[in-house]
Amino acid sequence: MNLAQPPDALFAVEDYTALGALQILKKMQVDVPADFGLIGFANETFGAFISPALSSIDQQNIKMGEEAFLLMKNRIEGKRIRTFTSIQKVLPALPVFRVSSIRTDPEKKERKKSGNKSSIKKTKNVQSKSTAVLQY
Repeated sequence: MNLAQPPDALFAVEDYTALGALQILKKMQVDVPADFGLIGFANETFGAFISPALSSIDQQNIKMGEEAFLLMKNRIEGKRIRTFTSIQKVLPALPVFRVSSIRTDPEKKERKKSGNKSSIKKTKNVQSKSTAVLQY
C-alpha cells in the first residue's frame, strides 16, 4: 500500500488468505470495499458472516464429489471399458458476489485523486473452471 500506485483490489488464492488480508487492511484503516476490493476462492461458509461479507469463487465441491462418486460407481458397475486412462469432468467455477468486492462508484476515488474525469481501466471477465479427476 506504500507504492506510488497501490493496488485497489486483491484476488486471494483462497478464502482464509482473503480473511487474513481483510484483517490487515482493517488495521491499516483501508475501507473495504469503498477503497479496496477483496475476493477469495473456495466460498468457505464463514465468508457470508464476516464484515464485510467476502466475495468468493465457488468451486462446487459438493457437486465435484457427487460427480467423482458417479464416475467411480459406473466404473465398479462395469458401465465403462476398463482402461488405465483418466476420466475428466469439468465443472464451472461460480462467482459469489458479496459486499467485499462491490463498489457503488469505483471511478469516484480515481477522479478525486487525479482531479479529472479519467476512468479506471476495466478488465475482461475470465471464466474459471474446477476439475474433478478420477484415475485408476
